[in-house]
Amino acid sequence: LQQNASKPLDIFVGGAELPQMQKQSIDFSAYRKSTNAEGVFKNIPERNHYTILDELMDKNGEIFKSIKSRLI
Repeated sequence: LQQNASKPLDIFVGGAELPQMQKQSIDFSAYRKSTNAEGVFKNIPERNHYTILDELMDKNGEIFKSIKSRLI
């Protein structure tokens, strides 16, 4: 798997996801970190792959704040 480490990528996973889904996100984040790729990993408690989108729509949500910080 080739990565373009010059592109930042923030990885979010819901704490209410199945353990294997959380592990895949953790593993991918660890891989990117091993290549010195820019980005953060955040596990958002009580969110799943549907409700995590609330974090994008809410101006105080983790995903919204992350995107905003990369644009400003």
